[in-house]
Amino acid sequence: MDRKFFSNTLVVIIFFSIAVIATATSALGKEIDHDFFSNKLQESRHLTVTLPENYADNLGVTYPVLYVLDGRQQLPHTAGIAKTLQVYGEMPALIIVSVDSTNRMRDLTPKMFPGVENSGKADAFLSFLVEELRPFIDQNYKTNNYNMLAGHSLGGLFATYSLIVDPDAFQARFAFSPSLRFLGPELFKTLNSVVAKKRTSNVYFYMNVGAEQARVLDAFHTVTTILNDSSEKLSWTADELPEETHFTTPIIGQFKAFRHLFGNWKLTLPLVEQGIPAVEAFYQSLSSRLGYAVVPEEAQVNSAAYEVLDVTDNTDLASALFELNLRNYPSSPNAFIGLSRVARNQGDFVRASELMEKALGLVDTTDSRYTVLKNQLATLQQSIQSSD
Repeated sequence: MDRKFFSNTLVVIIFFSIAVIATATSALGKEIDHDFFSNKLQESRHLTVTLPENYADNLGVTYPVLYVLDGRQQLPHTAGIAKTLQVYGEMPALIIVSVDSTNRMRDLTPKMFPGVENSGKADAFLSFLVEELRPFIDQNYKTNNYNMLAGHSLGGLFATYSLIVDPDAFQARFAFSPSLRFLGPELFKTLNSVVAKKRTSNVYFYMNVGAEQARVLDAFHTVTTILNDSSEKLSWTADELPEETHFTTPIIGQFKAFRHLFGNWKLTLPLVEQGIPAVEAFYQSLSSRLGYAVVPEEAQVNSAAYEVLDVTDNTDLASALFELNLRNYPSSPNAFIGLSRVARNQGDFVRASELMEKALGLVDTTDSRYTVLKNQLATLQQSIQSSD
């Protein structure tokens, strides 16, 4: 079990109606807006689904899903952190579903509060997420059944509550500055029982807290103590960040949570140099730890293959890496481009030209890469003519 306690400041058709109301592309990826009517909640919710880059091109690829509560406030930094880490090979690409709130005290609190009308409806909101929203996302997007939940403040309380009442509903939960004092003694006791009896090791829980009032810190420490005594089956991290505020912990925390959850995600040259069996074993280990089949990411394997070529000039290993990508991503031109480079390095310009033609055939003429590849093909063909 990950029993780390940090003190630092590092930075379906179902019975409801759905409407797609807008599609846009931002720096964070393609965003699709939905108006979603829920029978569980008897109201419509606004959703924004952010898709990974090249989502439409990678036909056979599926993705983990992160559900972000209070999406209007939390989506921009969450998507930005996820995209930055993914681009640098530190975590997988995600589908991010942000859910707007209409009444936070109603949806995110587990029990009725005196004087707060219509509070304590967290069970209904959890049913909406698990029984209505998730089947819709799974049916309409390329998901892989690995689901995460992120919430801040009352949203963090809700994420923790979901661990108590339905621990297997999400494979990972991120609770930033959670309002844990609202759990109360009874739910603290239930949490203790749940984590002691955890059935699966493929569940991760992250929480943090910044500079808060004593009662907030006391509740945080109570949960930390419970987690310290938990079953070896539950993986968790708790960060106490005294230099952060209630409103900066989600930004710092999301970065740290991703780093903890997806640690050792990146392929390294020393590992790759051990050969394809080592690469396959690496991804099998990730799959076992996370609980879903992790397919070698095209960009990572592609980058590793070019590094092998440039650093070691091992054309056989580079070719094997590009062939691995070709098997996993047959509709992508990138493996053929790489194999063409290998053939060129070996002085086989005829084969290099043939492979570049295959790559060109997979690129639309309107794609900015088309002209570049066409010019490279022409250069290869001139090299062939010059050698005749």
